[in-house]
This record gives sequence, structure tokens and C-alpha cells, in this order.
Amino acid sequence: MTIVVKKAVIHHIEKKRNETPNLRLRDKTHPHSVELDKFVTEVVNNSTVNRGSSICKIFTQDNTFAQSYVNYFIENYEETEETEETEETEETEETEETEETEETFISFSKELVASLSQHMVTSVFTTGGNIPILHYTKDGFEFIMVAVVTPESGVTINESTGVVESITHISKEAIRFALNVNVNGLIDHYSLYADGTVVDDEVLEGIASYAFWTQKSKETKLSDYFQNFLPVYKRIDDTKSTQNAHSAIKKYLEAKIINEDVRSDTYNRIVRVLYDKADKHEIVYLDEDILTIIDSFEVQFPDSFDDSVPNFSQFCEEQDLPYQGSFSPNRETVEKYVKFKNLKLGHSIKFSGDTKEFKTKARIKRNKHAPSTLFIDLTDDDERALLGEFGETLLIPDSDS
Repeated sequence: MTIVVKKAVIHHIEKKRNETPNLRLRDKTHPHSVELDKFVTEVVNNSTVNRGSSICKIFTQDNTFAQSYVNYFIENYEETEETEETEETEETEETEETEETEETFISFSKELVASLSQHMVTSVFTTGGNIPILHYTKDGFEFIMVAVVTPESGVTINESTGVVESITHISKEAIRFALNVNVNGLIDHYSLYADGTVVDDEVLEGIASYAFWTQKSKETKLSDYFQNFLPVYKRIDDTKSTQNAHSAIKKYLEAKIINEDVRSDTYNRIVRVLYDKADKHEIVYLDEDILTIIDSFEVQFPDSFDDSVPNFSQFCEEQDLPYQGSFSPNRETVEKYVKFKNLKLGHSIKFSGDTKEFKTKARIKRNKHAPSTLFIDLTDDDERALLGEFGETLLIPDSDS
């Protein structure tokens, strides 16, 4: 996955909670350097967790990435092409094109930072940081990235020029959020509206996501104003997000965990977390709530894991598996994955699930001088799920069987 930096500039937004943003804007692009290449690589590679994806909702809304990109690189670019004077020499044209491209990129980046700051005002709890605007290519695709990187990250940036002077390592925790837009996909989407064409929802639903964002865990406010900054076509769909995450997790476990019992136990533990989060209406953060479960099982059973399988985010990228890194799990969807739920000890035990399957597996034995007994045939997975939830106290000793 080769990353080639085309242009970059690092602005700064100074903002504390409940305060108005103060912008520190640069007038020149960042000079190419080893430090810049490392900075871009670190930011891009650490922007693969807690991610969401979408397409642009509209291209004419003020203070949005979509409008700015169209104005600077599609509409105005086409007008410039039409008015170019053909009698200029190749050398002159090349020089002017380079100057114009740099000036256009700087103006575009300044407008993005101004728009971003407007969205920050609506979210009083947000804070600022370094704002890299990066134009790069990766594996043949062209991207524009807008990120907020905490000043305390492992990079030293000159306050006057915005130039990276030194860099050690930028952790994923240092990236407060990042928006990656595959501009090839954005341009293809925008071209559908040529000549005033009206595009219906069925066509839009079929467009593959080309805008991807990531955010520092537990900062849900960032996700809100960041989705407005794009703006997203649809807010995160919890049902679809739950289905995509479950599918990606299950396929990853099948590839990563060799031992069937360990795989089943890991899966059941993950599903239980999803259900508990859905029941409490809490957000799931895959990086913190789910992937840590897989890591803990790998520590306990290292021989049951395939080391040749990459980490979750890389696996999903290679397998083209969509998922949201943070979402509110849909309870009805999660209930389809849970083997035992709503179990209430005391006056009653509430069962939910497939009625037909329950009828084929459950039997009641009436006792003359004692309460009736319910027997249920369990699969190995069912037994492990129950014992994992309540412990071996459920087992009837052999002598009493």
C-alpha cells in the first residue's frame, strides 16, 4: 500500500471547550520532506479504526467539504480549461498551472478549515488541534484527507510555518478525527447530476461509499459535527451498522481462530457485549469493546490463533468488508445472534427466539410431589453459552441424573 504525497498543508485551530475557535492559517503548502512523508503515512495508517463511511448528501450546502471540493476542483477547473489561451508556450503553461494549483489548494484548504470551525461552534465540547489537509494517492486512488491531530502527539510542528520539524510516532489516540475522501468516487457521483439530471434514491443507494471517517473513541460529539461537515447522505444506520459489524467479526474469527471451541466462546462473548450495549442504548466501539475480547482470548489460547491472518482492520480492508468502528447496536438485530437472552431468575424465566425450534427441543416432565421440570436439548454451542453466562452450577451431578 504505497502512499504518495502530492500536496499538504497543516493549519491549526485553537479551541477550548465552550470557547470560540481561533484559526491559524498557512499561506504556503508544506515542502516535500522525509518528515512530511512519515507524518502523512502515520496519520493515514492510524485512521483505519472506529471508522464510518458514506457518500455526500448534497454538493451545494455551505460550509461543507462537498461544496468546497466541487467549487475548487470541478466547476472552476472546468471553466478555467475552457478559457485557457492556446498561444502560450508549453513552458509558460506548465509554470502557471503549477502556481495556480498551489494557490487553489491553499485557498481550498483554508475554506475547509473555516467550515470545520463553524461546525465546531455548534458542538461546544470539542477542542482544536493541528489540521492537516493532505492530497495523496494510495494504490492508484486519489484522496483528500482532513484531520484533527492533538498538539501533544509525537510530532513537532513549527507554529509560524506549520512545517513538520521532527516526528517520532503518532498513535491512533492522537488522531481526534480524520476524513478520507476518495475523490475519484466523489467525481463519479457528482457527474450523475450533469445537465441538471435528477438522481433518484435507488441510484444513490447503489453508489459505493467513497468518504471514510475515523474518530478518537468515546467522543461521539465529533462524529455528529463531522457527519455534518461532509455532509453524509444518511446518518449512520444502526441496523445496517450492526449487521455489517457482525458479519465482519464473524468472518474474521473464522479466519483468525483455528480451534472451533475457542472461536465459539469468543463469538459468544462478543455477542453478549453487543446485546448488553443494545439493551442499555450505549455505543459500541469496536476497537475498545470488541477487539480487546479477541486479544484476551489470544493471550489465553495462543496456539488457537493463526498468526498469518492480519489484524481486524487490515483483514476487513483486504476482504472489502464494510463496517462502522462505532455505532449504537440495534437490539432487534442483535437478538438474532444471541442464544440466550432475557433470562430472569426468580418468578419467571423469559425465553425469546425461534418458537418452532423451541418446540422440537423442549420437554416438560410433571412430578407428583414436586414442581414440573423443563428439559431442553442443547447443542454444544448452546451449552457453552449457558455455562459461560451462569457457570457450572447449572450442571446436575451424575448421581442425580
